[in-house]
Amino acid sequence: IYELEGGASGLVFKRKIKMYPGKYYLEVEDFIEGGLPEVDVEITPYVVIERSEEAVEEGGLAYTYLGPVFSTESDNYQKISLSDLEDEDFKDNSVTGWTAFLEHYFLTAIIPNQKDIHVFVGKKNKTNERFSAGIVSRPMTVVSFETGSFEYSLYFGPKIQSELSKANSNLPLAVDYGFLYWIGQPMFLAMQFFYNLVGNWGWAIILVTLLIKVILWPLSYVSYKSMGKMRQIQPQMKDLQERHSGDRQAMSQAMMKLYKDEKVNPALGCLPMLLQMPFFLAFYWVLIETVELRYAPFLIWITDLSSRDPLFILPILNIGAMWAMQLLQPPP
Repeated sequence: IYELEGGASGLVFKRKIKMYPGKYYLEVEDFIEGGLPEVDVEITPYVVIERSEEAVEEGGLAYTYLGPVFSTESDNYQKISLSDLEDEDFKDNSVTGWTAFLEHYFLTAIIPNQKDIHVFVGKKNKTNERFSAGIVSRPMTVVSFETGSFEYSLYFGPKIQSELSKANSNLPLAVDYGFLYWIGQPMFLAMQFFYNLVGNWGWAIILVTLLIKVILWPLSYVSYKSMGKMRQIQPQMKDLQERHSGDRQAMSQAMMKLYKDEKVNPALGCLPMLLQMPFFLAFYWVLIETVELRYAPFLIWITDLSSRDPLFILPILNIGAMWAMQLLQPPP
């Protein structure tokens, strides 16, 4: 616990800072004591974070959000972009919640006490051209020789969900998986489970990928089965195209009859694949947002899973796998 003390204009200011070893958050309590006889002073407590719009240089092509986020009773996770703050200030009243500035892997958050009403504010300061996000508490009157107090917590550090939840139960929402959060969060928990088993984030990613493929296998099976039937009737389709090359309507009718007779549905080749896309998109955002992958080693030449393959071996293997999958599909 650290204590600071100062005074001005007949007031005594004291700040008590409680830090936790190995943790990324701290608790702050400010005390204001009136020092003049028969003089009452009205104080408005506030806490604010300021920063410029300059982004930290990062490798890779992934876009990540840079700006303030507000969690209030009206909306538990609301991103207000820097461009929005240039046009209009943000303001919302709430008892519970928090506000933070997010970067790719890190954040700075203010968590006020969850028992008094606060004004959550975001704006662009005209004097220094910096953006700010913070909270303003209810004004208090400090009676002479009596003390008023104001409590809040601060979080400075990486977006590790287990650490964020220690500061506030809703703060893990700062790990942003987008509108597919309900899919992404179970995927992250599965990846964390496999990491605890194998002790390597690279193999954990592979195991989660296999798990996703197993869960989605019924959809893949329907798609592959439809592709196989389409491949079987390719000679008949080619014959119909040659026979009705001058009459597109007759060719379409003949094709529909062929599909009906052979019990083939061309849409079943693509539709199951489309239904799988939200799962892989959610997994992509999980990989983008997981700070645990930063500087995490995998294989011999891969020493940082958050950056691109320095030798481009994995992209080449991926292209080869895509080419092999394309060979399994029927020609158009």
